[in-house]
Amino acid sequence: MPENYTGDEGTVAFEAGLDVLDGDEDRRTGWLAINKTRDMLVTFARDLFDSISLSWGAITGKPAQFPPTAHQHTILDVLTSDGTQNYGTALQNVLDGKFPVSGGTVTGNVFLSSGNVYVPAATPATAGWQPAYINNDGRISRGSSSERYKKYITSIDPASLGDIWPDLKRFQMRGGDVGAWTYGYIAERLAEHDDQRAFVVYREIDGELVPDSIDFMALVMAQNAQLHQALDLLAQRLDALENA
Repeated sequence: MPENYTGDEGTVAFEAGLDVLDGDEDRRTGWLAINKTRDMLVTFARDLFDSISLSWGAITGKPAQFPPTAHQHTILDVLTSDGTQNYGTALQNVLDGKFPVSGGTVTGNVFLSSGNVYVPAATPATAGWQPAYINNDGRISRGSSSERYKKYITSIDPASLGDIWPDLKRFQMRGGDVGAWTYGYIAERLAEHDDQRAFVVYREIDGELVPDSIDFMALVMAQNAQLHQALDLLAQRLDALENA
């Protein structure tokens, strides 16, 4: 090619900002031009790669679905893949948190933020049974009669408990069967009585402790102790009269 060739082969490079040789330069300038060209190509490519967005929305031509047969990966593969760690961990946690639908064991605490627990197929207690309780925080617990769970165990005089005989009330339950009467005690009335207040179970509502239920087991046992004491004293008096 003649040294004075002035064709349009360098037009694009010139528009891109690259110096273009017109053939009149010293031959030694060619090495400099080659190096400058290489520098520009590398710089251009590097800047281009840094600016490329590989977000899911920026990818065009992607299929709507990926054939399962072409992607044979277990959940463990997903957990250890870069960029999917959080999703995979969250998915595994969700799967682990599901109740087994056909039997099995669930470890850890189970909380119901709403709704109820229904066990219509519960079997009757036939051996080794004991009462169950619900704590104020919602925990279901078995009875705790063993001394292993108690401290400061002392004997008391049942008569010292005072009047532990609340007035029996008749009432209908809100949300219960219409017209169905029930008999029992009212927690608020026991809370108003100095001798009966110890048997009231309180619950925190809006930061305030309010009467919510009654420890019926403790109340019945205390009442039974008073009755036993009264009958024992009556029996002693009858014996004294008969032997007089």
